[in-house]
Amino acid sequence: MCAEQYVCGADNLSNMPSGWSATFLTIISGVLVFVIGQLFNEYWLKPIQDYKRLRAQISYSLCYYGNLYMNPIKIQDDVDGKWNEGSQKMRELSAEVRATVELRPFGNIFIPGKKKLSVVAQNIMGISNGFFVIQNHDYITDNENYCKEIYKLLKIQGEK
Repeated sequence: MCAEQYVCGADNLSNMPSGWSATFLTIISGVLVFVIGQLFNEYWLKPIQDYKRLRAQISYSLCYYGNLYMNPIKIQDDVDGKWNEGSQKMRELSAEVRATVELRPFGNIFIPGKKKLSVVAQNIMGISNGFFVIQNHDYITDNENYCKEIYKLLKIQGEK
């Protein structure tokens, strides 16, 4: 048999030796399984992992900086910069949550909806702004309420 007999085309698949068609179908099946697996990983599993990592960072920061945002000071009294550092870290987390809102894949039931994530981002920004006393206002109660709502919306275990 000559190579010219095996010109590609739907009509010619039946003329190929039986081993070729089985090999061809195996290769195509393998490639399809790989592509589908990669798509599933990239658009479903990776966003869930990123969200869980962000949620852990939020939980850590709420705990780590709690002694600072629950004791707001005047900005000029922050001589060692601890309050400013905490405020900036919370601001970064708020921005990351906002980015997650934009990157959240459609139909992913393991990541909260865009409305919940937007509220979480607003509350984290509120805590960031509440590290410093600017006027006669009860920042401690605000920060406590923000924190409770974040724990509730993200279903973080801990103080509520």
